[in-house]
Amino acid sequence: MTSEYSIRPYDPGDEEGIVELLQHVFNGWPRHDLDCGSIEHWEWKYRDNPMGSIIAPVALDHDRVIGCAHCILQRVKIGNKVFLSGNEADVAVHSDYRRMG
Repeated sequence: MTSEYSIRPYDPGDEEGIVELLQHVFNGWPRHDLDCGSIEHWEWKYRDNPMGSIIAPVALDHDRVIGCAHCILQRVKIGNKVFLSGNEADVAVHSDYRRMG
């Protein structure tokens, strides 16, 4: 079987595959007692963030999400200047695809 790997930016509709990957890689995700489901938590944390944008590339094997990375954007004021910065969070690669490249 030949795999077709690709990497692209997050698209609406990827949430279920991303959360499934995060739950597999981290043996449960998120590990918080929440009043919402894991997809709703992902949407709150990443898609609906205060900056209004998302940097979240996904790696795919055909249509299956096998890798993801998330960058939470934030503005940081240093002295009189404001800089756009990012904080990496929840980076994951499915265990079946590690050490292959």
